[in-house]
Parts: sequence; structure tokens; C-alpha cells
Amino acid sequence: MTPRTAIEQFTDERPSLDSYWRALILFGRNVASYKFALGQSLLELGAEVREQVTLDELAVPFSRHVCRHLRAVDRQGTSERSKFLDACRAHNAGELSEDDLIETTRRLGFQNVIDAFHV
Repeated sequence: MTPRTAIEQFTDERPSLDSYWRALILFGRNVASYKFALGQSLLELGAEVREQVTLDELAVPFSRHVCRHLRAVDRQGTSERSKFLDACRAHNAGELSEDDLIETTRRLGFQNVIDAFHV
């Protein structure tokens, strides 16, 4: 019998909700801090006792948390350019309205984020 990877072991068992959360942090790609913005957003929306959230609804807190992170540390990931991050930077500089930021987040903000959590 071959040894199982950590991901295989996790998916073969019946993890608790806490374990699912840990898996997002442990197994999510580590090329950007998007997972922390996503986590904060999900915790906020989860406090509203909701069973599901649309990407349109998620765009509001997600963009807010990414913008806050960029104000503190302008580097978000390993890629040098990102249209979404450029929009967040423009919003931080007062060059892009909140409505335009939310629309950009809906279109571009989740392109690689959600996929990174799929095991």
C-alpha cells in the first residue's frame, strides 16, 4: 500500500467544518494573500447565518479586504501585474469608484481565487 498524501488523507476522511477551514489555509496555493481576504469575507457573511453566498455578494467584502491589504503592503502575490489588483490600487488612490471596483471584482477578482481551493 502506498502512503497517501495529506490532501488524499483529508479528502478520504469525513472532516469537520473546522477541518475544512484549516484545509483552505493549508492546501490553498501560497502565491498571494487572497485566501485571507476570502476567509475574512466568508466569516463576515457567515455571521449573517447564511447557507450560501453568490460571487456578486462576496465581491463587496472581498474587494474591501484586498484593498486594505494593499494599503498596508502593496505586494499581493508573485505575479507582477493583475488587472484586479490594479483596480484595487486605483480605488485606494481615489481614481476608481466603489461601484466600479465591485464590478471589476465580480469580473476579475475571483478568476484564480476559488479555483485555488479545489482539491
